[in-house]
Amino acid sequence: MSLHKQLFTFCILYLAPLSVWAGGFYLPEIATAGSIGTAGALNPTNIFDSSSAITNPAGMVHLTGEKEYMVGGQLMIPYMSFDSDIAAAGGSDGGNAGDAAMAPGASFVYKIDDKQSVGFGLSALLGGGVDYGKDFVGRYQATKAILTGAGFTASYGYKVNEAFSLGIGLTMINTLFLQNISVPRPGSLGDGEIRLEDLDGWSPQAILGLMWRANEKMLIGFVYRSRSEIELDGKMKTRNLTAPPFDALNGQEVTLEFDAPEVFEIGIQYDLTADTKLLLEADIERFSQFESNYLTINNLGKTVVLDRGWDDTWRVSAAILKRQNGNLFSMGIGYDSSPVNDRDRTFDLPVDEQLRLGIAWGKELDENTRFGVSAEYLWLGKNKIDQLTGPTSIRVKGDYQAHLLMIGVNYNHRF
Repeated sequence: MSLHKQLFTFCILYLAPLSVWAGGFYLPEIATAGSIGTAGALNPTNIFDSSSAITNPAGMVHLTGEKEYMVGGQLMIPYMSFDSDIAAAGGSDGGNAGDAAMAPGASFVYKIDDKQSVGFGLSALLGGGVDYGKDFVGRYQATKAILTGAGFTASYGYKVNEAFSLGIGLTMINTLFLQNISVPRPGSLGDGEIRLEDLDGWSPQAILGLMWRANEKMLIGFVYRSRSEIELDGKMKTRNLTAPPFDALNGQEVTLEFDAPEVFEIGIQYDLTADTKLLLEADIERFSQFESNYLTINNLGKTVVLDRGWDDTWRVSAAILKRQNGNLFSMGIGYDSSPVNDRDRTFDLPVDEQLRLGIAWGKELDENTRFGVSAEYLWLGKNKIDQLTGPTSIRVKGDYQAHLLMIGVNYNHRF
C-alpha cells in the first residue's frame, strides 16, 4: 500500500470522530441581563437596548435614544465529569473536563431618523470545550477539543409603520478550533499524540428580522439566521510518532469544514400589567445541516467525510420581566432538545438536551443609564456514550454529570 493510501486509511479509521464540542453550538445568551436572565426568551422581541442589533435588528427602531451602546461580559463555568462503565484501554475518567471561559458582549445603535436605525454588535455566538487529560479513558477519540466563535454584526432596521418593522444584518463569524487525540503504540512505548492546532477562519451569516405590534399588549418577533459555511485552516502536528505512516503527518496543512445551521426563531412579548411582561420564545435549529463534517489533508488532496447522525433541534423558553421603582427583575426557564442520540454521541462533541434557569436584576442609575447583573444555570443532560475508539476499536461506555453556571454583567447608556 502506498504512503498516501496508508495515510488516507488512517484518517478514515482514526480521525473520523473529529469535530468540536460547543455545549449546544449556538449560545442564545449575549452578555446582557435581558438575554441571560430570561433564558433567551427576550431575544426575538428585544426593544429595550442596543443588543437588538444582534438579537433582532427590527427592534432597533423602537429604542428611544438617538444613540445607545451596551458593554458587558459573561463568565461561563462548566462542570463536565465522565463516569465510565467500560474502559477497555484503562485510564482515568478525566475529572472535570469543562474549560471556563469569558465571553464579551458589546453593541451600538444609531437612529438615523424616526424610521431608520443602524447598529453594530460583538458577541460570542458559539463556543465551549473539553479537556480530559492525556490519561483519559476515551483518549483515542479526544483528550482535548476547544471551539470559540466570535460574531461581528452590522444591522439595519426600518419602521414600515406603527405596527411593522423590518431588519437585516450580516454577521461575520471568526471561528478558532483545536483538538488533541492520543494514538496507541505497541508494547510499552506508551501513547503518541496528534494535534490539530490553531485552525481558524471567517464565515458570513445573514440575519432577517421582523416585529409586529399585534395590539396594544402584544408584540411578536421573528428572526431568521442563515446557514454559515465554516472553513478552518491550520496544521496537524504529532508527538512520539516517528514510524510510517504517522511520521508523514507532522506539519501537514489541513482544512476542517462544517456548517453552522440556519435558525428560525419566534417570540411573543405580552403586557400582563403596566409593569410586568410575559415573554415566550421558540426556535428550530437545522442541525441536520451540521451532520456532515469534512477533514482534508491538503498536501495529499484527500478528504475524510464524517456523517455524525445529527438531527434538527428545537428550543422553548418563557420568562417574566418586571419593572418596579427603577429596578428591573427577570426570571426565565428554557429547554433545548438533543441533536444526537446516545449511539452517535462522541467524546469531542458530547452534547445532549439542556435545561436553562435564568435570573437577573437591573438598576436604572438615571433616565439614560442602566446596570445589570444576571446568572443562569444550565443542566446539560446525561450525555450517554458507547463508542469504539481509535483504529483498533477500543470500547468505552459511560455517561456524564454535566452542568454550567453563567454569570453576566452589563452597562447600557443612551444619549
